[in-house]
Amino acid sequence: MLLTLLALTLPALADVPSIKQPFPARSIRDPFISQKHQKGSWYLSAEGHAVFCVGPTTFIKGANGDLVRVATFCRGFRVVVPLHD
Repeated sequence: MLLTLLALTLPALADVPSIKQPFPARSIRDPFISQKHQKGSWYLSAEGHAVFCVGPTTFIKGANGDLVRVATFCRGFRVVVPLHD
């Protein structure tokens, strides 16, 4: 009888999930989110979107040779954004 009871309880114990530790909190990798307050300015890009940039604005030579005003070190994937004048 004892062997029967053990034979029935051992498979049931194998199905019970073990207690796992919770996942550690993820670290924030976006430098714009991790900083509490970053000095910068909002600009209107040539495409008509608002962009937040922390670098200075400057002029660079465009594709056809004229000077284009750009903002530098902008949030997102683009480092240099042409500005709407």
